[in-house]
Amino acid sequence: MTQSPGFNKVFGIGLNKTGTTSLDHALTALGYRVHGPQKDLLKKSSPGNIAALDSVVAAHDGFQDWPWPLYYQEIFDRYGEDTKFVLTMRSSPERWFQSQVNHAMTRALRKGEWDTYGYYRPFGRQKQYCDFYRQHNENVRRFFKENNAEHRLLEICFETDDSWNLLCDFLGLSVPQHPFPRSNLHDKKRHRGRQWMNAVVRRIYEPLVSPK
Repeated sequence: MTQSPGFNKVFGIGLNKTGTTSLDHALTALGYRVHGPQKDLLKKSSPGNIAALDSVVAAHDGFQDWPWPLYYQEIFDRYGEDTKFVLTMRSSPERWFQSQVNHAMTRALRKGEWDTYGYYRPFGRQKQYCDFYRQHNENVRRFFKENNAEHRLLEICFETDDSWNLLCDFLGLSVPQHPFPRSNLHDKKRHRGRQWMNAVVRRIYEPLVSPK
């Protein structure tokens, strides 16, 4: 039996590969109508102009992955004081980067990665990606502190934290009896053809861009 959400809207603003799918499943189990990643919304919105998100926000209670991490400041200003924010993180920037590499091995080229990180693939770009990760998290913390709204932000790492207790305490809900849904773990069997292609690309490309 699901519960009624304690707040109108909950936005996941951690970068992709930080446990966003686990957040989706957890919020769904708590009764939220969750909207997952929709990269075409990146084309319809921009910093300072997120009106294209209004219809999606109106139809859902929870949000995770793209485009929400890029527009947390605009979301904060636009959708009311009852909104809350969850900054999902990995146990280290390096672990997050390795997850990005694992994910890239199963994917074709995506413009969303270029628009977000400035590269189509992370191969050989550990410093740039880890710097981006650290800066995003620091920017989020600074923004909520400067707006006296740290009580509306939860920082959580599903790898190390007591996830159900932290999340449910933050949302004002009771803890479910079933285990926390740690989802979307790397599956080495999926997209074998793409993995072969990306392995070739990685062997050629990585030595060209990695620091000497």
